[in-house]
Amino acid sequence: MSSPMHHDEGSSENEDGAFGRQGPQTHSGHIIGPVAARDVQVLEQYMSPAATLPVSHARPNPYSVYSSDARNPIVYLKVPRQRVRASRGNGSAGFRQYEAIEKGLEPLGGDVVDLYFQAFHPPFPILDEKTVLESYRKKALPHVLVCEIYAVSIISWSTSAKLVKSRPHRPDVRYIWTQTVEALNEEFLAPGFSTVLSCILDLTGRPTTSMTYNAINIGRAVALSQSLGLNRDPRGWDLDQRQKALRIRTWWGVLIHDWWASLAHGTPPHIHPGHFDVAVPDLSSLLIGGVTHDNDAGRTSGPRIMGAQSFRALCQLTEILGDILPHVYDTKSRKPDAQLRSLKRIEASVDDWEENLPPSLNPKTPDFQRDLPGALSLHLSFLAVKMCTCRVSLLESVKSDDYNNPETWQYLHLQCRRAAKAVIDFTLSLRGRDLHAFWMPYTAYHFASAAILILRCGLEATSDEVARDCVSAARALVEHLRRAKDEAKWDLADICLSQCESVVHQLNDEAYLRHGRRRNREAGAGAGAGAPILGSQHQEFDKPRSDRDRGVSKTTDPPQRNQQPSASMTSGPGPSSESVLAIDTALPPLEGSNAATHEADATTEGAWDPFAHLTIPDLWEASGLNDYGGSTT
Repeated sequence: MSSPMHHDEGSSENEDGAFGRQGPQTHSGHIIGPVAARDVQVLEQYMSPAATLPVSHARPNPYSVYSSDARNPIVYLKVPRQRVRASRGNGSAGFRQYEAIEKGLEPLGGDVVDLYFQAFHPPFPILDEKTVLESYRKKALPHVLVCEIYAVSIISWSTSAKLVKSRPHRPDVRYIWTQTVEALNEEFLAPGFSTVLSCILDLTGRPTTSMTYNAINIGRAVALSQSLGLNRDPRGWDLDQRQKALRIRTWWGVLIHDWWASLAHGTPPHIHPGHFDVAVPDLSSLLIGGVTHDNDAGRTSGPRIMGAQSFRALCQLTEILGDILPHVYDTKSRKPDAQLRSLKRIEASVDDWEENLPPSLNPKTPDFQRDLPGALSLHLSFLAVKMCTCRVSLLESVKSDDYNNPETWQYLHLQCRRAAKAVIDFTLSLRGRDLHAFWMPYTAYHFASAAILILRCGLEATSDEVARDCVSAARALVEHLRRAKDEAKWDLADICLSQCESVVHQLNDEAYLRHGRRRNREAGAGAGAGAPILGSQHQEFDKPRSDRDRGVSKTTDPPQRNQQPSASMTSGPGPSSESVLAIDTALPPLEGSNAATHEADATTEGAWDPFAHLTIPDLWEASGLNDYGGSTT
């Protein structure tokens, strides 16, 4: 597919989300609140020109009615879109950045778009594929949306034989994302429907380099979505089916990011469960507007159909997550017993969700297909939800009368260990080709969360054996992720390695671990102190090497900020194709570590904090975030 240049005058979509309209839009729609909608509906009937009304008496109508149902009217107000014209380019949002990226990719821009619909779209079907492809070929797709499609696809460059053959080394990811972020910020000066789509892709893209930027992006995406009325069920509106389906998919894309980012970032969600009525999309809503491919023959097990099933299951799991988040962030005092009962219902909902999964997406069945689009990311999300419910139950127990009950504390600790260990075991099972599958960006936070939880369980355990098992599990996780990072440049390993690698290797020192556990007991951190905590059946790992036998991780200088397209769009050689992580094999047992050496004295006086080294990586200068171009270290 060739890479067309887009018209200078830019293009946008109408307020219903249709693409391909030439020329700038001077107005967009802003939904009227439910209380005033009926009043406006009556007023709109008065303002609409009647057949018997003289033309001279006709009034301009600023309202658009999409549903005339008197019980639930949907009315939009036309509001002006005002954008400060860019000093360079044609004045349309993202045009200058689009040109810069297109120049670096040409003549492969069209092939990158094809890669998006092969690798990214099946498990996360937000866009209307047929409309986007037609608009792209006609040079009529919004420039910012093109930039986002390019940016999210680059991470999968090595999975496209055509792209690798044309250009063995993928373009500079940092440069492309820098241009794309600038384009999106410019688009928000006068946003429309395609801005929401662009924002969803931006949030789904990898690598994750700034938690703060993503948090801000989610906030403005939610605000814009609600102003466009995407939180309202459009099935009864006067729109065609493809427009209705696009609105439904777009809303769920926003909702997924808002709630999963809330879990990952530790901040309250923007969307309240009672503030939207858009149902989980069915398969027809997810597949409408798709392009039929040869590998979708039969329409029952092709990648598009299975990817749509995975996305639908993710939406249903997100609904359950929405029930958990109030337990995490609600600051108002509630009866502990009621909270615990609610958590029990949530746990039952999670079990029901797992039982109702299609066999091909359920790892507990022999028919599970880990290569299906979105299957692995979906399962890790499920494990993250279970881990969250265990942590919340442990937190709620502190407020209940059972707080000082050793048996309750033992049981809840055991559940937390099992939940964290399930995430770790799943991670250790990943094969080389699994790293190139579709993953939600919040995967990186799930790894770190599991590592921190298992370390906490080890520090609070009263059994030396349980404590050693917990630390060994955390060590296996970080060493596995370190190898994935070093050999396959897997960006999703970065956050866990940055936050947990040093403390894990510190706690591998027996004396250091005993000292830390003694400090915790003295501080009263273990509420169940004095009662034995049930041991878990952890896999035995090799004993940690001494510090002097561990290698020192290699780092490279961060890339320069001001890069020219001609010099920055090509990167160094990637990892060897003979790497064990680049082929379809399970990773062999890991020995040793190439983490930085730590020589902390286990008997240091003063407050002891094993998590003192925890950091949150931000921007590209953080450890491990400067080598996405594929260069070896």
